[in-house]
Amino acid sequence: MTSTIKHLTLFILLLLIEPAGVVAQKITGQVLDATTGESIPNAYVVYKDQNKGVQADIDGRFTIDRYTGWTLTVSCFGYKSEVIRVNRQTPNRLIVKLKEGASTMSEVEVVAKKKRYTRKNNPAVELMRRVIDARKRTQLENHDFYQYTRYQKLSVAVNDFNPAELDSTSRRKFDMRAHTEISPYNHKRIMPLLVDETVSQHVYRKEPRAEKDIIHGEHSSGINQLMLTGELVNTALKDVFQDVDIYEDNIRLLRLQFISPIGSGAINFYRYFLQDTVVVDGQKCYHLEFTPNNPQDIGFNGSLYILADSTLHVKRCSLGLPPQSGVNFVDNMHIDQIFTQLDNGEWVLTTDEMWAEMRLTKIKALAVRSTTLSDYAFDELPKNLFRGNAEVKRVGNARNRDEEFWSQYRAVELTEKEAGVSGFMAQLQQHKAAKIPLFLVKTVAENYIETSPIGKPSKFDIGPVMSTVSTNFVDGVRLRLSGRTNAALNPHWFWVGHAAYGFKSKQPYYGTTFTYSFNRKQHSPFEFPQREISFESAYDLMSPSDLFLINDKDNILMGIRTQKVQQMYTYNRQRLSFTWETDYGLNLKAALSTQKYHVAGDLHFHPLDCGPEVTSFRTTEFGVDVHFTPGQTYINTKQRRYPLNHDLPEYYVRHTVGFNGFIGGQFLSNQTDFGIYKRQWLGSFGHLDMRLDGSVQWNKLPFPLLITPPIGLTYIEQPGTFCLLSNMEMFMDRKLYWSLSWDGGGKFFNRIPLIKKLKLREYVSFKGVWGYLTDKNNPTLPQNGGDADLYVLPQGSYPIDWHRPYMELAVGIRNILHFFSVEWVHRFNYYDHDNVKKNGVRFGLQVSF
Repeated sequence: MTSTIKHLTLFILLLLIEPAGVVAQKITGQVLDATTGESIPNAYVVYKDQNKGVQADIDGRFTIDRYTGWTLTVSCFGYKSEVIRVNRQTPNRLIVKLKEGASTMSEVEVVAKKKRYTRKNNPAVELMRRVIDARKRTQLENHDFYQYTRYQKLSVAVNDFNPAELDSTSRRKFDMRAHTEISPYNHKRIMPLLVDETVSQHVYRKEPRAEKDIIHGEHSSGINQLMLTGELVNTALKDVFQDVDIYEDNIRLLRLQFISPIGSGAINFYRYFLQDTVVVDGQKCYHLEFTPNNPQDIGFNGSLYILADSTLHVKRCSLGLPPQSGVNFVDNMHIDQIFTQLDNGEWVLTTDEMWAEMRLTKIKALAVRSTTLSDYAFDELPKNLFRGNAEVKRVGNARNRDEEFWSQYRAVELTEKEAGVSGFMAQLQQHKAAKIPLFLVKTVAENYIETSPIGKPSKFDIGPVMSTVSTNFVDGVRLRLSGRTNAALNPHWFWVGHAAYGFKSKQPYYGTTFTYSFNRKQHSPFEFPQREISFESAYDLMSPSDLFLINDKDNILMGIRTQKVQQMYTYNRQRLSFTWETDYGLNLKAALSTQKYHVAGDLHFHPLDCGPEVTSFRTTEFGVDVHFTPGQTYINTKQRRYPLNHDLPEYYVRHTVGFNGFIGGQFLSNQTDFGIYKRQWLGSFGHLDMRLDGSVQWNKLPFPLLITPPIGLTYIEQPGTFCLLSNMEMFMDRKLYWSLSWDGGGKFFNRIPLIKKLKLREYVSFKGVWGYLTDKNNPTLPQNGGDADLYVLPQGSYPIDWHRPYMELAVGIRNILHFFSVEWVHRFNYYDHDNVKKNGVRFGLQVSF
């Protein structure tokens, strides 16, 4: 669900305002050698004088939009071009046969592309080996210092409007034609929805090593005016369309890892074809084309222009996606980069342009990122520029720059409609036909109902909406009314709370939290960085397994369980907490809490000494938590924030002390927790997520306060939990949990005929827990009989056997219809426990490129 909100918000809004257009017709075909009949890889299929075209894949296959009346040219080095006039009689399926033509190359030998590709004795491969080896000699990091100014414009528009639909729509709802224009990138009619501009200074120091981006100007307008959830759309787009550095081994783009065409692993991943020697801006260059060995792997195709001198530096490059790429939702993508020689002889990137056409069913979008880098300098930089550990710093007035500032630094001018996007959004908000759809879209996407007038920041929200109705064993049907304040009411003080009622138990519940944020917030208190103090008071009902849910326990989807949960308890909790988060990802938290537990449902506390049943007890605890995720950025929703970059490692350590006799606490306890998460990319074989968590309870305690494995009891996949364990099935006071999860990205499915067209992705997960219950806490041992401080384990609960770690295996298919996943889960052991299920099926919803 998290991933869905992050990726679909933009497209939901596009659905609101885009008319039901007609899907453009396509021409598909294959380019063959007229003599041998063999396919010709990497041929160019372009419309003459229209700046629109595609490149055929390694099998010569291509797909291009159909434009009646335009002239289609099919060409490839070493062959004579074929010209096709597209008219009504032109079929949608073409077989284009090219005849050999004379080669005009005089300085390099070319391996004829009609032959079987081989790396041995291939001059293109030998040249690329030299280019890859020369990378370190030309890196700017060889200097003691360097800096440059970076201007970036990111824009998003509804793509490929149909004029006929515009005419009918303008009479019915809203005149959109006045807000459209022809894009200079794909030459289609578009309607800009978002424009984001940033001016920053990048600084680098070699010793001691430090690198920072200092933002001097930042401005955004458009779709973010409709969704008052921080900078959700802007932040997500900047993460999806990151800067591309081809001099890195791997390029993070679309939240995927692409192997760079000049990366250390590129020779085995790509096929290279030496085309010619050409002159580019007065410089003699080698022209090469490249494409992945398997066009469905996550990689680029395109062209490289390499300087024909000792530097072997890239002069220009053009990157795109192969037509059969396994990337979701992207129909077409182009990245063009230009490198320029400075007066000191250094070659540096000066222009970086990317545009991508995206599609979700009939909803089409065009995203453009234009970046200009200038004012390179290598002088010594003052120490104060590197002060602090944050990788990104923002000057105080960066978000309040006037037009004079933008006129000075705006390297790429705004189009007329981009400049007017803010006014367009204001008109849309006030239009009668849009008010109700906007309200519904915002409620579904944000899970909250805003109480402010349209166009005004919401001071108070009602929700989460999905938690209004739920069910459980004790309450039966449960109703809940929730709400929260926003920064529009006060940017430092916040409140969130709920009132609930269980009809079967006839029991009311409540929860309320007051937060004071030391730093001013735009919308919510959890925005990065968190620096706050809060007080919570709550009386509510839950089960032990609810602790591991990633969503609200009252969320209606969480009520669909794989087993009946009858062992529950109520809690009456008061907690005072302090949180301080640094700019570089270190989160420090301290909390003092007191909590009274009371049995509910079929949960019972029977002391081993056969004394009267204990129906309730109280704990008082103080905990300190240190969490470190260096360089992490977050996306904010109404409910919580989510980390954007799962490639970054995570570390945490926590210690909690329980007091006996303080504020009613009845138990002395000490629990230490620690963990680490790391993602390892495996080139074209996807990525491996690794997690290790440990816990130790040092004191003697009854079973409700011992450690249990993370359990997920819903049919919806819950990351980091076991699927086939029962509620409270195992107890321990020493725990070591591990998880290894491999996402293949379609590495094997992409090689199976017919199946590869579905773009399915493999997933395998192996997780387990090693645990131990020390003798002092084990109520099943004879020597503990009669101990009033220990309770009898519930029916179906057991001490874990430290000789047998519990283990599960999940094998699944992801990216089903681009959205869904299904997993088969197997339990390896502990079949002697009650009500064991050896196998199960779980489902998921993920939206990813």
